[in-house]
Amino acid sequence: MRKVLLIASVVGLAFAPASFGASSVVGEKLDNGLGALPASYTAAEFQKVVLGESLDSGLGALPASYTAAEFQKVVLGESLDSGLGALPASYTAAEFQKVVLGESLDSGLGALPASYTAAE
Repeated sequence: MRKVLLIASVVGLAFAPASFGASSVVGEKLDNGLGALPASYTAAEFQKVVLGESLDSGLGALPASYTAAEFQKVVLGESLDSGLGALPASYTAAEFQKVVLGESLDSGLGALPASYTAAE
C-alpha cells in the first residue's frame, strides 16, 4: 500500500509542473469584449464629472522661453560655468582616453558613403 501511494505521489509531482505551467484554460475566452475601438476613444462616458472642477492649469499662456527661474534656488558663490572654456566642436578629450596596445579602432565596415542607410 505504501508503494502505491509513493508511486501515485511521484506521478502526481511529475505532472504538476505541466498543469501549473499551462498558459491557457480549455474554453478560455481571449476576447476583451471591447470590439474594434477607434484610436480617438477616451472612455469619457466613464469619467467622473465634478461640479466646479477646472481643467485649466492656471499657468495661462506661457512662452516657450519660460524656465521658472523665480523658483530655482540661488547658491551664493555658485558658478554655472563648466570650466571647460570655449571648446571647438572637434574636441574629443583624446588625452583622457585609454590606449590599449593592439587595439583596433577600425569598425570593419570599410569606407561607407555618407548616403549609406543599412536599408538592406
